[in-house]
Amino acid sequence: MAVNIRFDYYHLRADKARVRRKEDAQYFFGEISTLDFCKKLESYFNSNKIKFGTNGKVIKEFNSGKKWIKWVSIDKIKDGYKLLFTFNDLEVDPRILENAKDNVLTQKIPKEHGLRTLLHVIILTKPVSKTEANLCVQLVPGMSQRFIPALITELFFLTYDSKFWVATDPMTQDEIKCKPQVAVTSVTTSSIIEAVKQGLLQSIVLVEQTKVTQSFDQNSVLKDQTKSLGITIGDNHSFLSKLTPDTLKAWLDKTKKNYKGEFKAEPKTFLMIKNSHNNGETKYEYVDDVTLGLTKRAYLNWEDRDINTINGLESEEPKPIVQCFAIMQANF
Repeated sequence: MAVNIRFDYYHLRADKARVRRKEDAQYFFGEISTLDFCKKLESYFNSNKIKFGTNGKVIKEFNSGKKWIKWVSIDKIKDGYKLLFTFNDLEVDPRILENAKDNVLTQKIPKEHGLRTLLHVIILTKPVSKTEANLCVQLVPGMSQRFIPALITELFFLTYDSKFWVATDPMTQDEIKCKPQVAVTSVTTSSIIEAVKQGLLQSIVLVEQTKVTQSFDQNSVLKDQTKSLGITIGDNHSFLSKLTPDTLKAWLDKTKKNYKGEFKAEPKTFLMIKNSHNNGETKYEYVDDVTLGLTKRAYLNWEDRDINTINGLESEEPKPIVQCFAIMQANF
């Protein structure tokens, strides 16, 4: 099945931190800049190219060796670096393998059963606020978000000298063993209110979660029960386009009040927002001040691929897709 390629934007922060927390003792020993990190990556890559060969160097394994990430290349760009990895997955659904040609970034793993997916990453080296993106990672099927900080942590251990991970306790002057503390957090772009005003609100979902009563569960093995009520939104653009944060709150509060009799406890309110790229929907929990935004993403749509992208998989050697990096860089 033909798919659009998605790129997610994050804020990356790394700190030098004590391996084990100690009460009333300093835990962090300085933030590590992305510029210093990327320079170390570039230096390591240039000094160890023979270890990378044509298919890259294994950096991290997951799921008892059934999934792994290889680092293939690194190149400097304006205000940052672009890196190419491959995500290799032996647990992939065989049906996906049959349709691999429909996804421009997947290949069969050489000499293995499974799927190899090109993984494009860009790291910005200029300082940005914690609400802004300095990391863009291509979304890859089978690779969850938890893999990203794990991969970056391994890159820190690989490229920094062991002496770097030793600090001095300012109180006792003792040597402290440290580790990279990597935080990768999603950043947001347009607000929920903007999406609603654009007509992307598909429905409102009220969700109540309560404890299972002991009289019903005599064996005490059930814990929670969830009740969900969905309310579809009609085509009333003239109303939705004029909403403000205050009027949206009032409208949602009134809606929830009208269905109060359906619930025993106070339900949470979720907004189902249409994704214009794949016609799917994403659930966002509503908060009163409407500070929650839409996760920042960019796409390479199937129909927008150029000929070089289409031909990019003919070689068994993993090579970067120029069009992917261009879209990622342009949308920071």
